[in-house]
Amino acid sequence: MDIEFSRSITEVLEILKNMNQEYTEKLPQKLVKFLQDNRDTSYMPQFDYTKNLQECNLQKETKALLGIMYLKYWSQGQQKDEYLKILEDNNKKHEAEIKEKYNTDNLFSNTKKSIEENTQMVEYKENIFQKIFNKIKAFFRR
Repeated sequence: MDIEFSRSITEVLEILKNMNQEYTEKLPQKLVKFLQDNRDTSYMPQFDYTKNLQECNLQKETKALLGIMYLKYWSQGQQKDEYLKILEDNNKKHEAEIKEKYNTDNLFSNTKKSIEENTQMVEYKENIFQKIFNKIKAFFRR
């Protein structure tokens, strides 16, 4: 398992320690054992528990793990439906961004503009050594 994912698991365990016990009891023991076995023991996350979780500097994988736990174990009924709708909306926005970014119609038109903008005439200036060398060459050609 890679280090970043192990650190994310450690962050999840640290958050779970500070949550109400009713949430941790809803998690299967097999999942808790998996998290305990795969955490990074050398990493100690530091969170400011006076702040909201959204304000903490969590890793991307930590947010994903907490989202999966919320969806599978903590949300029920209407909460679950609302969360799934939010996930679906975010996925649609992400797909639209990717589609716009990699649209084949616009893919080559942007490069032509940037090439035209970067092509400018450069004035060539001969340095003094080049001038002397050219004079000597011209003298021997006669």
